[in-house]
Amino acid sequence: SSFFDNDSIYDALLRDGTSNLRSGKGRVYVMAAGNSRHIGHNANLTYVQSTRYTVNVAALKYDNTYAFYSTPGSNVLVSGYAGTFDTVDPTIGTTAPMGTGNQNGLDTWAEDTNDNYTYSMNGTSAASPMISGTIALVLEACPDLTWRDVKYLIAKSATQVDSGNSSWITNSAGLKHSVDYGYGLMDTNAMISLCKNSYTLLPVETSSSTTLSPSLAIPDDNSTGISQDIVISDDMKIEWVELTLNSNHAYASELKIELTSPSGTTNTIMAVNDANSNNGNCNNCIDTFYSGGFRMGSVAFYDEDSVGTWSVKVIDTEANDIGTISTLTLKVYGH
Repeated sequence: SSFFDNDSIYDALLRDGTSNLRSGKGRVYVMAAGNSRHIGHNANLTYVQSTRYTVNVAALKYDNTYAFYSTPGSNVLVSGYAGTFDTVDPTIGTTAPMGTGNQNGLDTWAEDTNDNYTYSMNGTSAASPMISGTIALVLEACPDLTWRDVKYLIAKSATQVDSGNSSWITNSAGLKHSVDYGYGLMDTNAMISLCKNSYTLLPVETSSSTTLSPSLAIPDDNSTGISQDIVISDDMKIEWVELTLNSNHAYASELKIELTSPSGTTNTIMAVNDANSNNGNCNNCIDTFYSGGFRMGSVAFYDEDSVGTWSVKVIDTEANDIGTISTLTLKVYGH
């Protein structure tokens, strides 16, 4: 995944695929969350992942802890195996372009005399096809599932890993989510068991949104931050929450943004990051990316009730750069 991208061109393509493919049940789009944790990335900095249409995948090592590079985010749904480097811990064995299995830093087994395989595959690019394969097995067992049902069943059935990690939150529906792991390690058998035992397909998707223009000054270098309540008037079971923030803050990467649901679940929807261009780690990056409105998404509130007062907290974590919140839009999708 690219380090930073606010191009919404993919939204229409994903919307079309989830609406029309698989005879209207929708294609399931699986995305690698990214390999840039160690240089300050967040998965919500990439627009194609900040939509409800994608299954965003984090990477695990063999010991069920995240790989050092695995990009976190409130939009991460699930984790799959990848490892770090084959010289350090187990990575993924796979096919390679014929004759290249022992080239360009890849390694293969001694028996692979034609160099058609490698055991060096890693990254969230290794974890995500593993999730794609397990979703394919689930759809083979339960072909009527829509793309939304697949995501819902992942959230309901994934196995919590690294339970001592402080990023885990339990929402009011009893589901555990982590910005590092999503809902945990994919559990194919559990998903199939759920979908084959009197599972009822999700009803038609509904949504509700509220936009405010608070013109709030963000306190500079203040851990208390500034909070704004925002009311959602329609009641539904949540599947996806979308927050769009418009701010002229001069250094957007300094801002930490927390979203609290009416039932009291608090999720860090954007952590302090290094999306700005001065670190040389990204392309086409800007320091003022909230200007004009920047969208972020979360899967952490699955199955909670949407209706009521939500709270958005914005914390400026560094001194000298200031700005205001001009508009906020909160949009909830569910059933």
